[in-house]
Amino acid sequence: MIWRILLITAILAIVIGGMFWVSAGAQMLTKDKQEVVTITPNTLFGGNDTTTTYVDKFSLGLVPPSDSPSDAPQSYAFILGTSVAAIFLSVFMMRRSRKNKLR
Repeated sequence: MIWRILLITAILAIVIGGMFWVSAGAQMLTKDKQEVVTITPNTLFGGNDTTTTYVDKFSLGLVPPSDSPSDAPQSYAFILGTSVAAIFLSVFMMRRSRKNKLR
């Protein structure tokens, strides 16, 4: 019973994580800031002035933001890898318990 719950939870994690990743822009890199460009008209010289600022906003990416192992859980690849490992483990354990019941 616990292996079925683990299997269902892993599949839900892949689907929900994938939806969150796509809604965040399906970026390759995980980002913690978003670029905000403000365009203001320049009345003295004519034309426009652009000002770039960065606002704190988390955006889930496929890979972690750095090589540090502590940043690995901030990526969709971590969600995929952990969930796929859980699926393989639960399928293996369900088959193993089924074989033991037949004996």
